[in-house]
Amino acid sequence: MTTKQCKNCKKETSIATDVAWAEFVCPECCTQHFLQNDSSNFSAKKYSEYNLDLVVGLELGATARLDEDTWEVINITVKKTKTHFLWREFTLCNAEGKCCYLSEAYDGHWMLAKEILNNFESHFEKAYYIDYDKVTYRVFNKDQFNTIHAEGFFQEKIATTETTAIDFVCNDKALLFERNEKNVTVYLGRHIGKKELEKAFANIDVPEKRGYGMVQPFYYDTFSATQILLSFAALCVAFYINILMTHPIHQIITESYALTDATGKETVSPSFQISGVATPLTVELKTNVNNSWAAAEILLVNENTNEERYTSQELEYYYGVEGGESWSEGSQSATFNICAVPAGNYHFVVQTFRQTEANNLSPMLFKVVAHKPMGWNLFWALFMLLGAVAAGYAAEHYFERERWFQSDFSPYTYES
Repeated sequence: MTTKQCKNCKKETSIATDVAWAEFVCPECCTQHFLQNDSSNFSAKKYSEYNLDLVVGLELGATARLDEDTWEVINITVKKTKTHFLWREFTLCNAEGKCCYLSEAYDGHWMLAKEILNNFESHFEKAYYIDYDKVTYRVFNKDQFNTIHAEGFFQEKIATTETTAIDFVCNDKALLFERNEKNVTVYLGRHIGKKELEKAFANIDVPEKRGYGMVQPFYYDTFSATQILLSFAALCVAFYINILMTHPIHQIITESYALTDATGKETVSPSFQISGVATPLTVELKTNVNNSWAAAEILLVNENTNEERYTSQELEYYYGVEGGESWSEGSQSATFNICAVPAGNYHFVVQTFRQTEANNLSPMLFKVVAHKPMGWNLFWALFMLLGAVAAGYAAEHYFERERWFQSDFSPYTYES
């Protein structure tokens, strides 16, 4: 446990973790205390009592379970850049004295960072790209900042001079460089979402997000989603090919029915058999209607169950000249499907009609085919799957464009 009583306001502050602190800032009155020669020296300097607007559940001493370790908040700072950008930073310490840094830019976007070994050349300050651990990071931000508020126990003295920050990002990860008058410190950061924070901190009340965060990831992994959708598309094509190979087109009926009776003539087709899985039947009707119409009422009868399925179809074709321009409408043929016909023995009952004045119509062709490929079904399936892929990449492009809008190094162009 680490405990310190402020020499100014006499308030005692305690945390459960043993911290070898070099500086303590009282959370009550913001007075600094330095540790020199194993004794606490009081400082008249005070940080401004900035309206910290603390996140509930992230006060000094709050504990969390992150990355399979237990951490405690040992200090809190507020930092401000020259461009007046503010962010809060919470230092978390574990029982071994290791630290990580949780930051939030007052807009509900969070990042968790850990210090890494500085093996980078000094030219990082002028670099636009940096490679680290097989990942290429692109520069996002360069700025200078000062610490305008602090409270808690600090293992090193708080920098009193301006610090330069250079941030490189790649999707939901970041390389963060901080250079002050003494040294350069490098951190590896990652986005941390609301659900992970709520799971880590028992009583945290995470603020709602606004806008786009520097390392905010897109809503889903577009590459993995594309692989899944393209796999479904390949399965659709494979299934369609399998249907073509295992269920060849089979012509069931080809008959012609005379249209001599304008009031309707009923004809019973020969019996036929459907075997295997349920299959669609494609029906084609055709006759030489010419400024006239003809129609058919069709009954499909299951001879095993006496179940009946009814449909009707009209053929009409008209043409003429109006205002010096020719026109036509309708068709002399029609094709439609009777879907999902189960196995069994069947026959059709067909009743044909014609317009009373149409005396010279040729017999109506009645043709029924089983297992005719339903190419439109495959087309629409592929259209929707590939459309989802395209929409996903378009949405991600828009997301990335908006995310980079706040950067002076955006790869995108914007209208002024």
